[in-house]
Amino acid sequence: MNQKNASVPETAEVSSLQRDAAPPRPRPKAAVNDISHHTRFGIKAKLFLALCSLAGLTAVASGVAWYVFTHIDRSVTRVTVESVPGIITALSLAEKSAEIAATAPAIMTTETQEERVLVQARLGQRAQDLAALIDHLNASRAAPERAAVLSDIARQIAAELEKLNVAVEKRLRVKAQREAAVTKLSGVHDRFLKALEPLVDDSVFDLVISGEKVTAENSEAITDLVEGGVNTIDLLWTINAKGNLAAGLLGEATHITDPALIQPIRERFLSAAAAVERSLRQLPQAHKITALQQAAKVLLALGMGTNNVFDARQRELTAAVGGGGSVSLVQQESTAALNTAHEALLVTVTPMIDDAAFDLALTTKKVSARSAKAVAVLIDMRANLLHLLLTLRAEGNLARGLLEEAAGTLDGSLLGPLDERFITARGHIQRMLNQLRASVDGKEVAAAAAALIDVHAASVNPVDWKIRSGAMRQFFDVEFPVVPGRDGAGVVAAVA
Repeated sequence: MNQKNASVPETAEVSSLQRDAAPPRPRPKAAVNDISHHTRFGIKAKLFLALCSLAGLTAVASGVAWYVFTHIDRSVTRVTVESVPGIITALSLAEKSAEIAATAPAIMTTETQEERVLVQARLGQRAQDLAALIDHLNASRAAPERAAVLSDIARQIAAELEKLNVAVEKRLRVKAQREAAVTKLSGVHDRFLKALEPLVDDSVFDLVISGEKVTAENSEAITDLVEGGVNTIDLLWTINAKGNLAAGLLGEATHITDPALIQPIRERFLSAAAAVERSLRQLPQAHKITALQQAAKVLLALGMGTNNVFDARQRELTAAVGGGGSVSLVQQESTAALNTAHEALLVTVTPMIDDAAFDLALTTKKVSARSAKAVAVLIDMRANLLHLLLTLRAEGNLARGLLEEAAGTLDGSLLGPLDERFITARGHIQRMLNQLRASVDGKEVAAAAAALIDVHAASVNPVDWKIRSGAMRQFFDVEFPVVPGRDGAGVVAAVA
């Protein structure tokens, strides 16, 4: 059967060659051998070979499948055992980092040490959780270099959190010291005012009383001056003027030619004489006044006596009309008597007027000097003391205002000018305290003022804590640690 089957192709080949009418070509020997060899395998051999090939392919496919599934198992194992926990750990790390980043600003806004401690405790716990997660990541066979980087970052976070905590703790401590200084400032300022106000009230009272006393004394002196000097001069001038008027009226009466005019002249004379007598009565009694009274009496008697000028002139004019008696002789005698009496009055009153004017000038000078001295004493001892106390109070209020402004300012550039102004105010207070001790017993005020100044010269004053906080680094280049206190407290202690 095999031979039959093997001959079929050969016959078919021969037939094909014959149809083509081509001469047969000789075949190589090797080809003949291949054909003969190929014709030795039958269908069973081929099927067997096919089955073997299929079994081989199946074995290869099984091996490939085993290899693939092994790698898939390893990948799934790596994902489930390593990647997923690493992702979870990474998410936890991100969560803790976010919590730390969100909580860290809260510590900067704390107002008390208790709040800071609570926030710091939460930050510390989250930092510990972060470190534990990193340790867990190291234990989960993560990449060592990445774990080392995360460990370094965690340490840096912990270090920065510690620095932040220290800075906030220092800020709160300085804030507490500032608030304590401000509270102390308020207390010592109240003490300063309580010690100063009684002195101000006493000074005002003394100034008012002394002013009233000086005013009363000056009023009395001026009253005495007016009554004793000015009134005397006025009375003497009145006597002089009215005496001259009386002498003039008498002289006019001696030369009058109309009898009808004698009575009006007499009335004017009587009025002038009454003024002279009234002034004489008001003059203070003295030996010179007696002479003046005598001279005035002689002059006035010429117009008021029994044989006065008016009656004599009346008789003369009547006799002249009747054609009897010598008129010129009587007229001459009256005129001579009038001139003598008038001259005696002038000789007496004129020196008295000069003496009274001189005495008035001396008395006025004395009163002015005494008043000036009293006013000077009032100003030097009372008004200046009150001015000193009021200025001291104003400087104390200024010192407190400057300290409070320095304690509350957020601009470090303002602290330098505020400090300079405070030093100036402190110098004024010290000088005024030295002057005050010479005027009154101001020990309590000096102690209160020294305590007020001491707030600035304390170990940590508003300027110092600004320096410590770093707000004045552009003005004061200091290297920490530094002991604060830039002012000399010894001078203040000397003031106290």
